[in-house]
Amino acid sequence: MKACNQILVAVTIAGVSEALTMGTKAGVDPIKIVQVLSGGLARCGVLENRGERMVNGDFDPGFRIRLHYKDLNIIQKTSNDFDVPLPVTSEVFELFKTAMVKGRGELDHSGLLTIIEDMSNIQARTG
Repeated sequence: MKACNQILVAVTIAGVSEALTMGTKAGVDPIKIVQVLSGGLARCGVLENRGERMVNGDFDPGFRIRLHYKDLNIIQKTSNDFDVPLPVTSEVFELFKTAMVKGRGELDHSGLLTIIEDMSNIQARTG
């Protein structure tokens, strides 16, 4: 169950990060993005618990990137053991690996946003 939770949280953090980055680059206020998405079908625990912190650039650790990366590494190995393809999780695992390589392992896992920002050459936050 922990692995299933970690998959869903990681993928959701990546999706929120992409939505914030694309919306911001298109000219939408990142705070507005969190507000609007939180009221529709896209609402989720990541937006509820981390959305405002993400747009404020508050990546003080709750659950560190390095710990989520460790779990995702275990999940990758487990998926191989059980012959379960995890194509989306594998992509998100690479984003977490990039965060580790860039020395961001001590950030909260919502700090994955900084990797998507780097890739997009824009800061999708107010802080």
